[in-house]
Amino acid sequence: MGRDRVVVARDATAAISDSPKAMFSLGSRLARLDGGVANQLLTGLTGSQVSLSLMDYRAVADLDVNLLAFTDALATRLGVTAGDYDALLGTTVDAGTALGVLDALAGGRDGGALGKLTGAAAGVKVPLGRLIGVDAQAPDGLRAGLDAEVSALDLITAMLEVGAGDRQMALKLDAPLGVADLKTRLAIGERPNRSPWLTVTGTGAPIIRTAQTRLYIRLRTSAKLAGLAQVDLPILVELAASEARLNALSCRPNEAVEVGVRPGLARAMVGVVDESRLDDFKRPLNPQPATILSLLGLVVLDAKADIEAADTRFKALRFDRAEIDAGAVKTVASRHLADSLIASLLQRLELTPRVLNLPLDLGGLTRALGGLLAPIGPALDALLNPVFDLLGLRFGEADVQVHGLSCPDQGRGLPRLVG
Repeated sequence: MGRDRVVVARDATAAISDSPKAMFSLGSRLARLDGGVANQLLTGLTGSQVSLSLMDYRAVADLDVNLLAFTDALATRLGVTAGDYDALLGTTVDAGTALGVLDALAGGRDGGALGKLTGAAAGVKVPLGRLIGVDAQAPDGLRAGLDAEVSALDLITAMLEVGAGDRQMALKLDAPLGVADLKTRLAIGERPNRSPWLTVTGTGAPIIRTAQTRLYIRLRTSAKLAGLAQVDLPILVELAASEARLNALSCRPNEAVEVGVRPGLARAMVGVVDESRLDDFKRPLNPQPATILSLLGLVVLDAKADIEAADTRFKALRFDRAEIDAGAVKTVASRHLADSLIASLLQRLELTPRVLNLPLDLGGLTRALGGLLAPIGPALDALLNPVFDLLGLRFGEADVQVHGLSCPDQGRGLPRLVG
């Protein structure tokens, strides 16, 4: 061309792309943490004996985990190419391996509790795509989403729920005053439409979900009804998933986070069910009226009851800077909520007394039953609440906490080449 040099010019644009970020969690009720119930739950989910102290659980519950840091470290451990979240979420990981990664990230802040859990969780297979998912409209995946911080205990429980599948477990709970015998079985099922525990959407906002749960209780009263016989009472509690999603972030003029929350649909019933189908969440259970008292078939007392909390709309919760810094927890309750689940259920008992198989109004007998069961309801509520608390579920309630809000600082942000 008759030239020794050619000048090539290129233009590039750099921008500070930092955007507001918020971190929140759904379902924790740490004030009621019960070490004995937690050990039974995790033993059932892992299939191995778990024996941690209440102090161990408190340390894990108080430990915040950054999900991006966790997934990046897990990818490194599994040999997945950095940033290839599609490949990572298509992987099934041993829960023991995942907890080992979590243990390393904790750096000793868990007081050694995670190390104790790692061995117990070995062998539980966790499909990562069912734990953390990416919406189809989020092409940049997790990296473009929010840096969501969650309690390590919530993450561990969700991980083991995903890995355990539809598993039934028997819980050995102490019978409260007035109850001679108590048997409890718990089944944990899928999230809605097999959705992951946490999903990053096209807007970058995560959606966090709890799992649906069934709890079947069979109790026998210690006292005899009207001096005739003890009362056998079967109770089924079904708790559907709760959801929380990020609605909006505000940095100016006032820093605040708005979270949309939908409490799970919930139902409690008195009735007999086929226990072999307790963990079959694909078909509804239809409890049949229970014979709660029978004297040689001559005097029979049948009972049924049903109570439901149903609120399908998301309710907005706003957290200002002061509430975020104080670690405030806010609760959304269904408008149909009963304050005390079992006590409210027992108050709604529909009784059918029969003598020689003929319906008969035995007002004195039904009044005696009311007096017999009245103190048992609140006692059962107090006994079962820790079970629901560990699962992040309550009857028609959902708890939300915003752990932090980060607003961009244009004076200190790092520029990135964008064009």
